[in-house]
Amino acid sequence: MKRNKTLFSATALSRFLLVVLPAAILMSCGHKKPQAGVPSAMTDESKALTDYFTANGVMPVLKNSGFLMSAAELNKMADTNIIVIDLRNAELFAAGHIGASVNLSVGELLHYFESVIDPPSFKRIVLVDARGQNAAYAAALMRLTGYDNVYALRFGMSAWNKKLAETGWDLAVGDTLSNVLDLVSHPKNPLTGHQPQLSTGGHNALSVARLQTEHLFAKETPAFLLDFREILKSSENYLLISLGNEEAYQAGHLPGAIHYSFEEFFNAPPTLPVDKPIVLYSLTGHSAAAAVAWLRMLGYDAYSVYYGASSFMNQSLLKLKSVAPQLWSLGQTNDFSLTAGQAAKASGEIKITKAAKGGC
Repeated sequence: MKRNKTLFSATALSRFLLVVLPAAILMSCGHKKPQAGVPSAMTDESKALTDYFTANGVMPVLKNSGFLMSAAELNKMADTNIIVIDLRNAELFAAGHIGASVNLSVGELLHYFESVIDPPSFKRIVLVDARGQNAAYAAALMRLTGYDNVYALRFGMSAWNKKLAETGWDLAVGDTLSNVLDLVSHPKNPLTGHQPQLSTGGHNALSVARLQTEHLFAKETPAFLLDFREILKSSENYLLISLGNEEAYQAGHLPGAIHYSFEEFFNAPPTLPVDKPIVLYSLTGHSAAAAVAWLRMLGYDAYSVYYGASSFMNQSLLKLKSVAPQLWSLGQTNDFSLTAGQAAKASGEIKITKAAKGGC
């Protein structure tokens, strides 16, 4: 009996180890047992985000367009530790792209950053698109989500290669409204003290930002862009904002548009309506796209104008010495090489992928 009892105990111990030991190993490798008292959702997510962005210095980067880089600058960094992500469709990518770049949609960006690469290991992660605004919008959202080494190529692939400019920014500039612009300076809205109420379910500001970015990327791109002709059909239905240069605003603006400098604007949410679409435009649309990303992150119904003021008053802007160097011109395009072929796989041409952590 004693022998049988010992055999039974050994068998029981073996079964115990088969069940418990693997579970213990899994828990030690990050598969943690759910804990009691899971953090609850925040009550004022928009205020928490605004406070977080201000405290962590995100606003100065967006205000000063510090996340935008020129094609010449990108070309000089080609052999450094950077990665280029092309957001155009597969057909345009295959026709010609920057060498060793990766082709992704905006909807794939978060997964790529979180599961494929190790973002902090790159000096810069550069987003490119056809003409710049989509990349600026996506880069701003990624920065607002905590990735401060994300940049966008100013003027997109039009700036990289003059052949692409012929069907890009060369066609985008126009002067349709030069002789019918509004020259009246309109007053800003009074303080309302109200902001949209987000309900992502995040338990802190950064998790709210991540969930909101995921939601915004899930929307069809470029849903945040509007043609100025469409706006003029019912301009009274929007709050129109000319963003940036005061001299450009005084030279003429869309009917009823008010003006904000960058400094004013990023303190503006309490003055903006929560029940009316907001349309922003800047000189070329890049800065406005980033501002729209910020407003949408906070829950506003915000849009940007395709190609900014350059699309409807380009010649008027070129006469202004204070803004002319920032506009599209022959000097903005280059003849850098293009690589043809199908899109690279998610990590096919990348030397650095997500770094392993821990010993499991």
